[in-house]
Amino acid sequence: MNNIGIDLGTSSVVVASLSVDGTPTLVYPERNMAVMPNCIYINGDTTLIGSGALAMLEADPEHTFKNYKIYLATEDISEAKRLG
Repeated sequence: MNNIGIDLGTSSVVVASLSVDGTPTLVYPERNMAVMPNCIYINGDTTLIGSGALAMLEADPEHTFKNYKIYLATEDISEAKRLG
């Protein structure tokens, strides 16, 4: 089993795995890009992350969250929506 590491930055995310033999590997979740926008879109059964979610920001801001990291330990996610 590989270990996974996530660098959840305020504006971007990087994911890497560490294999059993200790070899680190970047995970490329989007079009061969190791860094993706820190953005999530959730609406019903549809969930998008990264660039796909960022593309929904203008079309559906009520269901799109960007720059939310600074509010993860708070009870008020509405402030993160405002930053959209």
